[in-house]
Amino acid sequence: MRKRVVATALAKHGLNPLMRRLAGYIPGWALVETTGRRSGRPHRVPVGDGLRDGAFWIVAEHGRRADYVRNLEADPAVRVRVRGRWRPGVAWILDDDDARARTRWLGGMNPVFVRVAGTDLLTVRIDLEPTEHGERTIVDVAREGAVAGLAAGIVGGIPSTLHSLATGQPVLRTLAAAGNVVAPTRSPRRLLMGAGVGTHAGISAGWGIVLAATLPRKRTLAWGLCAGAAIAALDLGVVGRVRPLVRGLPQLPQVADHLVYGLVAAALIRGYRRDVA
Repeated sequence: MRKRVVATALAKHGLNPLMRRLAGYIPGWALVETTGRRSGRPHRVPVGDGLRDGAFWIVAEHGRRADYVRNLEADPAVRVRVRGRWRPGVAWILDDDDARARTRWLGGMNPVFVRVAGTDLLTVRIDLEPTEHGERTIVDVAREGAVAGLAAGIVGGIPSTLHSLATGQPVLRTLAAAGNVVAPTRSPRRLLMGAGVGTHAGISAGWGIVLAATLPRKRTLAWGLCAGAAIAALDLGVVGRVRPLVRGLPQLPQVADHLVYGLVAAALIRGYRRDVA
């Protein structure tokens, strides 16, 4: 009882208010909308991205004690905002499903939280209506690629950051180098850093869109690594020749950054493609 009260309070007053705005647009999260069993008004709760092959899976950490589970028991018609779009569906409570095994099958970080904070795990499957023609539009591909690219751009900086910390180099050196792509080398540091934020975000999103449009469906991760290597060759070999701050960066950590970028972007894009029913 104490564990459930603490976990519910943390989610209700800490995580959920922010995630209601972001879930469904950022990797790994979705938003489920049920109809309040008493109020009749929409009730929204952020959950992990459980989209798999046209169905959406949830492991409710507090079982039938969760308000949204009670709501869908009263009215199984729901909507799910996942990977940038709302999709209607019908929810089913699967009492006989092994909820702990289901969390391992789903993978990711949210199921880990469910197993740690959960008190009465219960599996819910939502059968979603198929997307129109079973295909994405160009806008869908661009949006998913941009999100994947931005997320990969953040994670991709880990190798060079660790290298900077280990060698005592400025941690934000790479960001200043990114700013040097559009700003003169002798610009004030604040200008370089500000330009670096925008440049890094724009390049990361742009390459993400390119990868979303071009990566093959088979061996997507391997192709993502190859793409990361190709982007590294372009950035370090071509841009580095004309931009001193880029040329002065340690090469191996930068190559590692690009490989991680390609791998993470490819993984996210591969996940988004499961959206096709």
